[in-house]
Amino acid sequence: MYLIHVPFTLNEYIGENGQPWAGFKDDGNVDMDESTDLIGVWREFEKHQQEGLIRSIGLSDFNQGQIERILKNCEIPPSNHQFEYNAALQQDDMVKFCKDNNMVCTGYATLGSSGASSYRDVPELLTNSNVIEIGEKHKKTPAQVLLRHSLQKGLVVIPKSTNPARVRQNFEIFDFELDDEDMDSLSGLDCGFRIYDFESVFKGIKNHPEYPF
Repeated sequence: MYLIHVPFTLNEYIGENGQPWAGFKDDGNVDMDESTDLIGVWREFEKHQQEGLIRSIGLSDFNQGQIERILKNCEIPPSNHQFEYNAALQQDDMVKFCKDNNMVCTGYATLGSSGASSYRDVPELLTNSNVIEIGEKHKKTPAQVLLRHSLQKGLVVIPKSTNPARVRQNFEIFDFELDDEDMDSLSGLDCGFRIYDFESVFKGIKNHPEYPF
């Protein structure tokens, strides 16, 4: 799977170490390249798939308007769309749109990415009382409950861990099922909070003509 990882580009500079890096203006805002041709980029992806260099091609963090533009101008439609999805950000409209257009949805930050709390306040999903209670009911960890929730909502999940025990636990989510009461409880945690808000990482990106992504 080869994805266009973000639907925007930044002007590139060569850093002191000789490596390319995205530039920032004197005011601290990112130096955006607003001329990026997403259709042109997608056609290059199509060409590489047709040449057998890529098995599947997809998108990441595109908004619906951008995806629609790709769909109207493509020979090979995107097979996958990756975007942030967890109990606090249940983008069900995007999930439906993708499914209606035969795209697999991959959700990242399924567990809430508590590590992001080092630079901003984020919902603590792993310690949420509802999540813990559901886990105790099924004899599962909070992480397993959150992963199972996204699976039952129709998404592929891609949790990350360097702990071997947790990696094993992340696979142990196919031997139980959340019931309607569980799903309703978890759906109630949706507050529309985006952990990986591009503006918090790329200051000034909100000025991009196609924002929000």
